Amino acid sequence: MKTWKYALGALGTALLVAGCGGGGGETVSQTSVTSVKVYGDSLMDSGVFGKKFTIQSDAGASPFLVFPERVAAAFGITNLCPFFKFTGTTFAPTAGCTNFSVAGGRVNNLTNSNPAFRSNAVPFSITYQLAAGASSLAATDAVIVDGGSNDLADIAGAFGGATSPAGVGAYVGALSTLLPTTTVGAIVGAAPTPASLANAGGAYAQALAKSLAGSVKTNVLAKGVSKALVVNSSDITLTPRFQAILGGIAAGPGGAAQAAQFQAVVQAWINAYNAALVQEFAGTSAQVFDFYAEGAKVFANPTQFGLTNIKTPACPVVAGGIDTATGQASLNEAPTVAVCRPSYMSANLPTGETSPDWWKTYAFSDNFHPTPALHQLIAQAISVQLARAGWL
Repeated sequence: MKTWKYALGALGTALLVAGCGGGGGETVSQTSVTSVKVYGDSLMDSGVFGKKFTIQSDAGASPFLVFPERVAAAFGITNLCPFFKFTGTTFAPTAGCTNFSVAGGRVNNLTNSNPAFRSNAVPFSITYQLAAGASSLAATDAVIVDGGSNDLADIAGAFGGATSPAGVGAYVGALSTLLPTTTVGAIVGAAPTPASLANAGGAYAQALAKSLAGSVKTNVLAKGVSKALVVNSSDITLTPRFQAILGGIAAGPGGAAQAAQFQAVVQAWINAYNAALVQEFAGTSAQVFDFYAEGAKVFANPTQFGLTNIKTPACPVVAGGIDTATGQASLNEAPTVAVCRPSYMSANLPTGETSPDWWKTYAFSDNFHPTPALHQLIAQAISVQLARAGWL
């Protein structure tokens, strides 16, 4: 099987939109917020599947808050609950709940890993969520939206598998669920190379941002909402899941150099996506929160932010509760959710830990999702930005 060398020379500046950064458009005068509406993926989910994708609270204790719940509390809204509740077979709307986000949410849900939910007409689609909540929006609402990370992870996986004609076909097919087939074909060329395939992924990332921005403009800003916050994609290559994948690449024939090239390609896509978001919302009242840059600050100096471990998932690895691809704890698996609670973790210290509170200073709960500590840091950074904009 051919091993790609992920050359970056062709990932030129023409692919990337200049000026990726934090602030959105106009400063909005401070007014009361009557409701907070939330749209997005597992980082935002308030319990669609009966759990949050972070460390679970012990029985009888208050659930840990994900970052949009903390931001909503800063607006004085403390009753966020999931609008969609999964019944085991379908999603049932819940009157009075304003968090429309669903774990696994994608901007382009046609790349969903589960064929049963591979549609843009189900709540896993963030554009569907936005359309579903549009009719209930009021000018006095605040809106928080995130998306893109799951989409880019899907494309990264397909790109990594593009080492044979069949793999290239699958990758091109995934890109063509959003980009016109002719556009993908023109970028990839008749004889695909790793560089041309990487460039096609960058074009996809930009189109993804434009798709999300278009939906926010239509379903939120056009309804008169002046307080809309769009959270860009974090650096998913820093998650334990992706680090395990990079470790697998480094152990292969291409070694550490190939792993570094693969990581750089994915980071270039994330930057292309994030830069396109900034460009799309320039001149509007929406704010773009630079999760990528804020995460870089935290991970560069974790102790400054009160974190002691930014690599190892805090949730324990238990039988049946691991990601089979990486061998790491996964909150998608019921056994992990059952034991990933303060009482269990405080009574079961990992090797090298001496305090029962060890888990309180970890960055990741499982292989992809933040702990309550990291959620708090994200919320604090967002609140600072919104205060500077005059929203709080």
